[in-house]
Amino acid sequence: MMWFIIAIILLVILLFGVMLQAEQLKGEVKVKEREIEILRSRLRHFEG
Repeated sequence: MMWFIIAIILLVILLFGVMLQAEQLKGEVKVKEREIEILRSRLRHFEG
């Protein structure tokens, strides 16, 4: 019974870790999208 409880706790910790990592990756993607937007704007300005 004790092993069952420990296993559940470990799974919950793992789940939270995966969720936090996913949120962090979403944030990084948004930053990269913003950087691309800025570079495109600069390119348009340079070409125009």
